[in-house]
Parts: sequence; C-alpha cells; structure tokens
Amino acid sequence: MRQAEERAFRRASSFTFMRRAGEAVAHFVLQRFAKTSRIVVACGSGNNGGDGYIAAQKLATRGFDVLVLALGKSRSMDAARACKHCWLPRIGLEELDACIEKALQGEKVVLIDAMFGIGLTRPLQGMARSVATRFLKARRGGAVVLAVDLPSGLFADASCVEEGGVVVADVTLCFFRKKAAHVLLPSRALCGEIVCEDIGFKQEDCSDVDTFENEPALFAQAAFCKPLDLQTHKHRRGSVVVVRSQMAGAARLVAEGATRSGAGLVRLLSDATEAAPPLSIAGLPASVIEDGRGGQQTLQQTLRETAQGRRESTAFAYGFGAPPDEQTLNVVRVLASSGCRLVLDAGALRAMGEGGAREIFSSFQAPVVLTPHAGEFRALFAFDRALLAESSPFVRARRAAQMAGAVVVVKGGDTLVASPDGRLSVLVESSPCLATAGSGDVLAGVIAGFLAEEGDAFLAASAAVWLHAQAGQEMEEVYGRAVRADDLPSAIGERFARLLSHEQRDCY
Repeated sequence: MRQAEERAFRRASSFTFMRRAGEAVAHFVLQRFAKTSRIVVACGSGNNGGDGYIAAQKLATRGFDVLVLALGKSRSMDAARACKHCWLPRIGLEELDACIEKALQGEKVVLIDAMFGIGLTRPLQGMARSVATRFLKARRGGAVVLAVDLPSGLFADASCVEEGGVVVADVTLCFFRKKAAHVLLPSRALCGEIVCEDIGFKQEDCSDVDTFENEPALFAQAAFCKPLDLQTHKHRRGSVVVVRSQMAGAARLVAEGATRSGAGLVRLLSDATEAAPPLSIAGLPASVIEDGRGGQQTLQQTLRETAQGRRESTAFAYGFGAPPDEQTLNVVRVLASSGCRLVLDAGALRAMGEGGAREIFSSFQAPVVLTPHAGEFRALFAFDRALLAESSPFVRARRAAQMAGAVVVVKGGDTLVASPDGRLSVLVESSPCLATAGSGDVLAGVIAGFLAEEGDAFLAASAAVWLHAQAGQEMEEVYGRAVRADDLPSAIGERFARLLSHEQRDCY
C-alpha cells in the first residue's frame, strides 16, 4: 500500500487522497446509517485521524449530530491540516461515556474508529485502549462501530491481535486494496463487514502485487477449468495414483476427492515393502483401480513409467494414515526423487520432520504440493526456529515454500497457498464444519487431480482449496455441524460443475 501511495502521490497530493478517504467514510455513513441520532468520531494523531476529521466535518454539514474525540496533537502535516479545518468541538472520555449510555438506552449511535490505521506497530495504550474498551461496551449495547481502514489495535500484517486491546468493528471501510489483517484470522473476525472503497488509486499503482484472495478469477484459465476436447482420453485428463497405507478410510476419501476433481483415472497402490492384499473399501467408486500386488516394486515401476512419459499427466498422493516412521520416510524419498508430480500430507510430512526434510526438499524435481495443518507445519519445519518464530503468516508461508521448493498449503480457517515464486493466495470464505476427520484427505485428492492436469501447482492447490471450502459451506447448510468428510466429494462435484458452466465462467 505504501508503494501504491508513493506512485499515486506523483499524480495528486497526499492530502487529496486523505480528503477522498474522509469523504468516502462520510458518504458510506450517509448511505448506510441515514437515521442515526448521533455520531462520535475518535481521531488519532496520524493520517487515519485526518480521515476522521474530514469525515466528521462532512457529516456535520449534512445535518448529523457529530462529536469528535481527539487523542492527541496531529503528527503529520496532512492530519494537522484536516484537524485545523474541522470546526467541530472536541469531547473527552466523560462525554463519550454519556453517548454510550444513550446507546445503551436505545438511541441510534454510530461510533467511528479513526484512531490508528495500517501504520500501527505496537499494542494500544493509554487513552486509545480506553476508547477501544468503551467502543466494545457500546457495541454490545447496540451502537454500530465503523472502523476506518482497519480496527485500531490490529497490525496490518495480522501479526498481532491482543485480546481486549482492539476495536471490534461491525463494518470496516478500507481503501483501494485489502490488507492482510482484513483476510487472516483471527483479525478478520474483528473487522466485521469489509467494504473496499476506490479513492483514486489505479491498477498500475500496485502492479507488482503477488498476493490474492483465493477465488475463481485466480485460476479460471487453468487447464482443469477448460472444456474437454472431443478427442481426449482418460490419461490426458489427468490420472492420480493414491499410495495407500493401512488406513482404508483415508485412502478411500483421497480417491473420491480425486475422482470428483475430474481425473480420468484413479489408482490405489500400496506403500508396503512386500505385496499387500487388496483392501476391502466399502463405497469406493467402481472406477478406482486397486493394485496391491508387488508392494513398492509396483509403485517404483509406475513411477518409472510416469517419468518416462508412458503415463501422461499423472500425480501421486501419499501420507494419509501413514505412520511417521522409517518406512514412510523411505517411500517419501522414492517419490520425491522420481521427478513426478506429488502431493504429500499427514504422516509423510511428520516423517520428513522426524528425519530429513531438508534433504528431501533438495530432491524435488517436479511440481510438489505439501498440505500441512498447523501442527504438521511445526513438525515439518522444526529444523528452522526462525521460520516458526516469524509473526507474519504471509511471510512464514512464503519462506516455507521457498525453503521447500514446493507449494505449501497451510490449512486452517484462512488457508494459505504459498508458491516458491512468491505468489500467495488466502481463503476468505470457508466453513468451520470442515474441521472434521477426513476432510483434509478429500482436499488432497482434489489437489492431486488438478495437479495431474495443470502443471502450475499453485493454481491447482488454490482451486482445490476454494472448491473444498465451497463444498463445506453448502454441506453446512444441509447438515449443520454434523457434516462428515464423506459428504464432501459429491458436493465438490456439483460445485465444480457450476464453476465450469458457461454462466458461471462469464462472471470471472
């Protein structure tokens, strides 16, 4: 954002953009809260406070009863100019308390937080902290809290959320582009509804941005989103090899996820050293081929055939239900050095963390996707304390991807997909019902299916994460908190079909 401002200020003065920001706040309040009885604007000493002074003056000229709470002398020239031109009287905490009491008695009050914006680098203290506490009390009593750019107390990179010392907003009005704190948890939950206003910046002002909200516009042109050719065949559509351990349920869910991703062929192979008897997997799609003969010998033969191009567009998936032991680690080594596309999850990640993650990272030759949740992430990268201590989720995910030479999917309510080339996507719409056993297995199967057809692992993983979340939301509407992982594959297929429809594609 600072880079965008530097470029934009060559076209117009910085105060021009401050004025536009303040006017945008006033216009939003006028449109959304026209019947408000009273408005209180808390203005800090920086540029965020300058936005607040301009908004307060504009609202007062439109007939609103506006009060201004000033937290201190303005520090920047633009903020001082805005403060000087705001002729409204200033109030203190006692007058704020009186307004809050009226809100608690049912009067319609809007509290505008213009104390701190994206420049905050330390927790709220003193008067600012007291105001945040009072805003929270008023909000519980029915007042509406509108944050300018970012709720005060949040760091823009979402590296710090101090409980009790942050403004909790009903609406956050940000400018030009969202910041990390608008999309990452837990800070996202404190922003309320997020509305992004255009105040005169241009696309070229931030043309080098490589961080995206995970949505169809990001991956709509990928191979797996394109219409099928009439002359295609099952191998060209992408085939997935699920390397299974002894947990039959996990293997089945991965296989089902892969079939619903549009993969033309899904095979189950054993990670056992010797030949393993076929597993009896109830409900496994009839099209899935299971081959327990030969154990790792069959697996290595399949890897050789894939590397030699005899099996087009194939991705391997491994780790589901595998114990973090030496045998699992050996299978990972074989897969990593094969030169084949690969998805690694669960036991495979923990086994790598136990003995040789850096060695295996250096052997990756083809697109690889690692899918750790928070605990697996810590285990996988335990050798780098500096990485685990990094406070910014974006920085941590990017460094992990660069270190691994692979796409890293950091799973959670705000799943991040980070690529070694610096691209990063963040999921902003998900369902807590996805926090259930087997959900990650389904996701891994979808990633593998997309990866088999699309060589860009970042796009494949981002699309799978988005589709998985969409399916979770739809199943939540049907089953509530009783969603099972088994419910997800069919929902993924239906949601994928809508994404691929002409009507849906035209939206992106």
